[in-house]
Amino acid sequence: MLKHPQLTAQRLERCLNNEIRPHIYQDLTPLEVAVFQCPDPIPYAEAIRQEYRSVSVGFRWGPVWSTAWFRLRGAIPEAFAGHEVVALIDTSSEALVWDGDCPGQGLDANRSDYLLAESAVAGQPVELYVEAAGNHLFGISAMGQTSGLARVPEPFELRQAHLARFDRAHWNLFNDFRVLLDLMKALPEGDPRKAQLLYDLNECANRYLTGQGPKAAREALAQALSLPARASSTRASAIGHAHIDVAWLWPLRETVRKCARTFSTALRYMERYPNYKFGQSQPQLYAFTKEHYPKLYARIKEAVAAGRWEPVGAMWVEADCNLSSGESLVRQVVHGKRFFMDEFGFETDVLYLPDVFGYSAALPQILRKARVPYFMTQKISWNQFNQFPHHTFLWQGIDGTRVFSHFLPANSYNSVYTAEELRRAEANFKEADRARSWLYLFGYGDGGGGPTKEMLEAAERVKNLDGVPRVEQEFARDFFRRAEAEAKDLPVWAGELYLELHRGTYTTQAHNKRMNRRCELLLRDAEFFASIRPNAMPSYPAETLDRCWKLVLLNQFHDVLPGSSIGWVYEDSREQYAEVEREGERIVASALASLCERIDTAGCRQPVVVWNSLSRAHRGAVMLPLQGSAPRSVRDPRGVRHPVQETTVGSERYLLFIAEAPEHGYALYDLSEEAPDAGYERVHVTERSLENELLRIELDEHGMIARVFDKRRGREVLAPGAKANVLQLFDDRPNNWDAWDIDAFYAETGRDVTELSEIRVVESGPVRGAIEIVRRFGDSEVRQRVQLLAGSGRVDFVTEAEWHEAHKLLKVAFPVDLNASRATFEIQYGHVERPTHRNTSWDLARFEVVAHKWVDLSEGDYGVALLNDCKYGHDVLGNTLRLSLLRAPKNPDPNADMGHHRFTYSLYPHAGDLRHGEVVAEGYRLNVPLRAVPVKPRSGELPAECSFFTVDNPNVFVEVVKRAEREDAWVVRLYEAHNTRGSVSLSTRLPVEHAYLADLMEDPIEEVPVSDGTIRIDIKPFEIVTLLLR
Repeated sequence: MLKHPQLTAQRLERCLNNEIRPHIYQDLTPLEVAVFQCPDPIPYAEAIRQEYRSVSVGFRWGPVWSTAWFRLRGAIPEAFAGHEVVALIDTSSEALVWDGDCPGQGLDANRSDYLLAESAVAGQPVELYVEAAGNHLFGISAMGQTSGLARVPEPFELRQAHLARFDRAHWNLFNDFRVLLDLMKALPEGDPRKAQLLYDLNECANRYLTGQGPKAAREALAQALSLPARASSTRASAIGHAHIDVAWLWPLRETVRKCARTFSTALRYMERYPNYKFGQSQPQLYAFTKEHYPKLYARIKEAVAAGRWEPVGAMWVEADCNLSSGESLVRQVVHGKRFFMDEFGFETDVLYLPDVFGYSAALPQILRKARVPYFMTQKISWNQFNQFPHHTFLWQGIDGTRVFSHFLPANSYNSVYTAEELRRAEANFKEADRARSWLYLFGYGDGGGGPTKEMLEAAERVKNLDGVPRVEQEFARDFFRRAEAEAKDLPVWAGELYLELHRGTYTTQAHNKRMNRRCELLLRDAEFFASIRPNAMPSYPAETLDRCWKLVLLNQFHDVLPGSSIGWVYEDSREQYAEVEREGERIVASALASLCERIDTAGCRQPVVVWNSLSRAHRGAVMLPLQGSAPRSVRDPRGVRHPVQETTVGSERYLLFIAEAPEHGYALYDLSEEAPDAGYERVHVTERSLENELLRIELDEHGMIARVFDKRRGREVLAPGAKANVLQLFDDRPNNWDAWDIDAFYAETGRDVTELSEIRVVESGPVRGAIEIVRRFGDSEVRQRVQLLAGSGRVDFVTEAEWHEAHKLLKVAFPVDLNASRATFEIQYGHVERPTHRNTSWDLARFEVVAHKWVDLSEGDYGVALLNDCKYGHDVLGNTLRLSLLRAPKNPDPNADMGHHRFTYSLYPHAGDLRHGEVVAEGYRLNVPLRAVPVKPRSGELPAECSFFTVDNPNVFVEVVKRAEREDAWVVRLYEAHNTRGSVSLSTRLPVEHAYLADLMEDPIEEVPVSDGTIRIDIKPFEIVTLLLR
């Protein structure tokens, strides 16, 4: 060989692709083709009964999202007898070859062959049904960029439908040559192994091109393939994987078919590759398969039992971990683990979240308490500003809990098993000094598909090969146990795993986020009221609640709830949320009706029972539909008469009054024709001001908040000279990911929305005052009611928007007169602090962050919280609190966020820090309003006011009361909200005889004493405690 390495390398590429590859499939013989087309998917049994029409290769079909069933017929030619025979099929789309009435194998851009026989019999008939879906692996677009398919009536083409003789000798040569050529290209200049491989590959090409045949050519590579990995190499644990987005650039219905294609392919390849191990996460995908493809599901169960397939992942879906509530994250894990335990008989202990857009600091505790000690991702490698410093480390949550965590050093969950990838990952592995093993996920994903035969052939050749790390196919659970045992002196990362990217997902598709919050809290109410109603256990609607929760969990998938899917996904989501809302309200109404029958309302004229599901007393507004004349007052349980107020919503009349109900209970009110008692609290309203006993709010000529004065403390809330409730409109054109990203330069393009179209008083007290402000700008309108309730220290901004902008971001700003270098943001089951400055690149990266019901800025003795009922995106810079309200991206959904929106945010000044100011409780009160039930007078055994559960520690909140998943017992979940240590007594009216501390899987850990319905336990900072009550 002459010393021309570059020319030789070019020759080798040409030899591989132009000389060897074309001989793998030989003697192509066309099949007879007929087609049946339908707009929507139909079952196999229905498809084979249809009338098919003859077509030929080159047939064009469509439109997008339709289905074409191809029937292929032929017979094995005489020349194929005794040989391996395949069908080569290319529909230019995703497709599924059916094996009788069971999915046989998927076809897509990465695979087009279907093995028919290993030793064919001449004349044997061939009949195949191929279900072709009118979409590609990435739907009808490529990563959010419109491909134009939707504008073409018949965008797909049947490109190939042939029988072929599979030449295994050429196949083996092709893979030997390909793997070593890839290794040669990956090795650095000057490495002797690189030069040796160039020589050996060139010799192999010489033998092949001079007609010596594939066997002799392979012999030239045998020694190069036999050299073992170097002793200092790390060990990669490889597992086949197919990341299937539950919905993204395709709707849920296509995800069901993606499961069939991907899973049948994995099983088929297992038949041919005995070392192949495959892992699949997300029980939701298994549930889809069980429902729609029961025979395929049975084969999966067999593969699991045989040790070839690993159900992995722990969560019901790979859920968003920024926006989902704490209890939603718990249910994701509980439902996910429970499904795998019930279906496959073992417990998963690894959380797989390779593609989620950031990870809450509440997760480590949730995982540990659900018996999930291991966590895996790679998404943080996408950071914009800072490189994350670890791959194997201990992740510490807000409560101090740690989980063993591993980030994929390949920085991908769609690896393709090349020497270049393996070498790069090994070089990238940051803990190589103290850990010897790392995880490698291979297989095409996002749209599914999984490993190819080429990847599995490479796996056999590189498992112990000089130039790459040692690679062994093994399950994730085995990797984690071994890696944890061998690692030493691991670093600790404390706090959230913030992704420095995709910050727009806190705001995009606002309606979906509103319904997620609404349904999370509605199911909380439904469970509580169903748990305390008479005959709670036999009447508990477990199946309905289970389905509702699973619909909520499904829509928390990390491309659905964040807002990064196509519009079709959100059409489905609206229907599913509507079902949850309908069923949840039905459960609540039924339970409250049953409970109200037990309350003694005798002696009342027009009794109204006001219910509170929170673990704090709740004082708030109650509205009842009004017909006829309005009563003059309402009498509380202590006999005090309070004022009422008539108000309207649209054309409907309502009666408004202030009620207060005790924690986890109710209070009985009675509407009266008598005048209210003297000295009641009231609100005063003008067109430019709102005032009650606690606050005075003044507006300027543009309708901006010019002053908020805290009357109790004699303090101005706003920064000197600043205006608040300022709507700010920004240009929002991220560089890459339209629906996903807000880039930092958005802040350079904003303006204050000062346009004022209308301002008027719409409620003038005495119970509540409200000023309506209408602003029209661009093609949009924002209509706000600035509301103040008598006796309340919170001012609400009830907002309705008609939003019709393009590439705009709408925020609202509140500059306050406070000095604080850190702000506090509510997350799941607790809170985190983040800087209000941009001192470091890590601070700068957090220019947009997530919070749930509130963000708080406090100095030593005073603070201000900004609350919301369905928003998540925030930023706090200096003394200005801002909330992101709406976005207008155009990809992948050109109609994202267009139309009507309704949301409320609130300003809540308070004494002391957030703990003394009861910010957590006020956030709950905004989000979980009182429920009023008019009833008829009757005798009953319950008093006029009652709590079913109470806690005596002001730092502890009860988040869940429900029936246990597997027995007739109550589950109560509490958490410590203020990072304090102490004890708490939980008291209940329910007939509890035994109580147990339990894990999140509701398995008892230890019994705790019960005395007259009271259980006393110790609680740690930010601890989540689950009690099982029997």
